[in-house]
Amino acid sequence: MENAQPVKQSTGGWKRRFGFAAIVSAALAFTLCFFGPLDLFFNNYEELWFNLQDILPGVAIMALILFACGTLLGTLLRGKLHNIYMALMFGGLLGLYVQGSFMNKNYGTLNGTAVDWSAYTGYGVINTIVWVVCIALPLVLMLVLKDKKMRPVLMFLSCALILMQGASLVVSYVNYPEVTESATLTTDGIYDLSKEENTIIFVVDTLDEAYFEDMMDQHPEYAEQLQGFTSYSNALASGARTPVALPLILTGIPRTEPGTYADYMDYVWTHQTVFNDLKDAGYEIRLGTQSRFVSTAAQGIVENLEMSSSSVGNLSGLIRKMYKLTCYKYSPHILKWRFWMSTSDFDKYMTENEYVVNDARFYKNYQKNDGFTYTDEDKCFRLYHLRGSHDPLTLKSDGTRSDGTTSREEQTEGNFHIIFDMLNNMRENGVYDNANIFIIADHGDNDKAQWAACLYKPAGATGKYTVSNAPVSFLDLTSTLDKIAGGDYTQVGSGRPLEDIKENETRTRTMYLNNGTFVTGMYQTDSHASDADQLKLVKEYQLQDASSIEPYTLGTELSFSITEATGNVYCTHGFRTAMGATTTMEGHQSQMVIPIEDPPKNGELTVSLTYRDVVNATNMVITAGGEQVFEQDMKAQSYEGETITFNVPVTTLKDNQLTLDFTFADIPESEEEQAENSRTQTVRISKLVITAGDQKGENN
Repeated sequence: MENAQPVKQSTGGWKRRFGFAAIVSAALAFTLCFFGPLDLFFNNYEELWFNLQDILPGVAIMALILFACGTLLGTLLRGKLHNIYMALMFGGLLGLYVQGSFMNKNYGTLNGTAVDWSAYTGYGVINTIVWVVCIALPLVLMLVLKDKKMRPVLMFLSCALILMQGASLVVSYVNYPEVTESATLTTDGIYDLSKEENTIIFVVDTLDEAYFEDMMDQHPEYAEQLQGFTSYSNALASGARTPVALPLILTGIPRTEPGTYADYMDYVWTHQTVFNDLKDAGYEIRLGTQSRFVSTAAQGIVENLEMSSSSVGNLSGLIRKMYKLTCYKYSPHILKWRFWMSTSDFDKYMTENEYVVNDARFYKNYQKNDGFTYTDEDKCFRLYHLRGSHDPLTLKSDGTRSDGTTSREEQTEGNFHIIFDMLNNMRENGVYDNANIFIIADHGDNDKAQWAACLYKPAGATGKYTVSNAPVSFLDLTSTLDKIAGGDYTQVGSGRPLEDIKENETRTRTMYLNNGTFVTGMYQTDSHASDADQLKLVKEYQLQDASSIEPYTLGTELSFSITEATGNVYCTHGFRTAMGATTTMEGHQSQMVIPIEDPPKNGELTVSLTYRDVVNATNMVITAGGEQVFEQDMKAQSYEGETITFNVPVTTLKDNQLTLDFTFADIPESEEEQAENSRTQTVRISKLVITAGDQKGENN
């Protein structure tokens, strides 16, 4: 009689292996390939130029591929190999979850500034130990407690993880705005000029008159390139910064009515006169600037305007870059350097057809076009918006992009290298003398950004480069353009044609400043444009309907979470949309204006502000009604909920309104010209309470 051979214990057959592998693989694929990139997107979509619909199919496919591969391998492996594989896969999943949720350090914003990885050595050691524990613990338990006991535990935890992350995505999706078609400015025909008559505006962003004069002192030979131009050394910007200034340059219409910025764009393009007159005069109009400065109302006027809901030109490249960013967040510290990137890297996957304010790219495309193409159009109007003297400083003096950082002087020289090359092309083709050409800043940079470079060559001007001290305003530009178009320029704003303004005139000039997201300040001066102290506030326009805002009752706890956001209505400047449990401050300055119901007649109010995260280390100064009430160096780290408490004298209230200004000294003031939701993030706040009291302010 033969002895019976012992039968090897299996792991329960292929169906059990398949079920176990499918659930853990689903959790891994969901976390890394689906939740990871989408969570990053939802938390940063206001900074990104692409939409959820652009990336959703790609991340879903990648998640399915990882799920299928993980499930197949887990099903094919048997016995101890299967157990080890499943333990390692769950350990990797655990490490990803812990890293993404709790272990990430603040390495600074991904703006191209290199990370000093050597400064994180201690953290790197701790982070590596945590990862080793996350991977080793399930493996040890699987080998000690055996598959039968550990399988249900790992399956349960995997399902719980999917449900938690899935619920978070659902909340984010519900609060994600609907994507509709929007007006997009393309590059179509922007290098085409007329053989007969052209009017061209070069907008060199942030070109302060002081920067321009320094450049001319360093390069007196540039005067030869500016034949026929007059430089107005006493030019007052019409507004600051770019979101205020550029629409004023184009239309002369300030933002003074309540509503969103998109509402303002619709209004100005519906009511503007200049481009209608240019169109009637036979001009073919193309604008090279950011699409946010036009609206659907510009259809039929601006030839390179298209309606589009997506700007993606290379979808596969965009998806790959999104996963690189995901890996940067979820990888252990020792591997993060491999996935470090700048968020500007996404721009290379934008359709080549959309105009982007990128000087090196603009110049490269111009050269690919072999300069201007001269057409049979009778007249052409072109506007070219260049980054100019604006951060980031990445342009070399020859107009090409640097791999590192350049200087403001070199970048400005690079802009003029591009402009001079284009002017020389016009000379060589015999169209320069008969062209109207403006080289202007959109605003300055120093003080209130009020002193801005302004150069103008009218058609027929062929003399030497000259400098004029005439008191001109950028509000004169629309009048000058309308005169060129043959329209009645007296019906366009308050300006006059530049050449009509005399050197010794005394003029009261107006400038509009953004005094908060929902406030436009109108300033006036009779003095030289360089003297910021003489700009006097004449009037403020509230851009939010204050009648809809309920006065704050002392003692009420305001929330800044996405589900409540009761405090967000009082945020007038420098705050992003509520996300998760917080709302993030951004840029150099943030502001809250809170109408107080029945404030005390004297004494102090006590303000308690709770914050969760400091995204970028900075010194924070809080003023109330212009009086400093708090200052603290904020360290970049995450908190469960820290509270700062400070006292505000009741005398600082104006018309029962408490105005709190948060200034972040380490964030450049120039960021105020950037679009909302694209400035450097500072502090994420969660709650605010104001009470009547006289206690001395303290920092908890």
